[in-house]
Amino acid sequence: MEMPAKTTSPRRLGLVVAAAVLAGALSALLPVGDAHAFTVGTQQTLGPGSRMPVDFPGRSYDLGGKVPRGHVMLRRRVEVARSEGRRGLSFLCPGGTYAYSPSLVEGASIGLDIPDVSQYQKKLRRFRLRVYASPLAKRDPAVSSVYLLCRPRR
Repeated sequence: MEMPAKTTSPRRLGLVVAAAVLAGALSALLPVGDAHAFTVGTQQTLGPGSRMPVDFPGRSYDLGGKVPRGHVMLRRRVEVARSEGRRGLSFLCPGGTYAYSPSLVEGASIGLDIPDVSQYQKKLRRFRLRVYASPLAKRDPAVSSVYLLCRPRR
């Protein structure tokens, strides 16, 4: 025995179409998601004799001083949105040197933390830290440079 084909009533079809149109209109009013992605620039090197663009708190290396012989200063430009939270960043010191101390420019719109502070006690070439957009940053995404001083192995 053959079953008769079910048909959708014009009223039900009209309700489905109206709901779809309403959902589309509402989605157009919602803010577009953050299309920004965490961005890290290439690692740049400042060699001996270059002027230090940052201060290293608690160290004997001051803003405007020259990078000492045998030392190397590394820099990476970082762009991070507040919504991205803390993001990993690593530096690799050149051969014959080890990571000594990270730093930021004064008033930077990003912050940094070091999840593994034992890196300070080991003479490692690779240094890992995390960066995040400062809550006080005037623009989102926050943009700044992170520096790392590498000392010669003795």
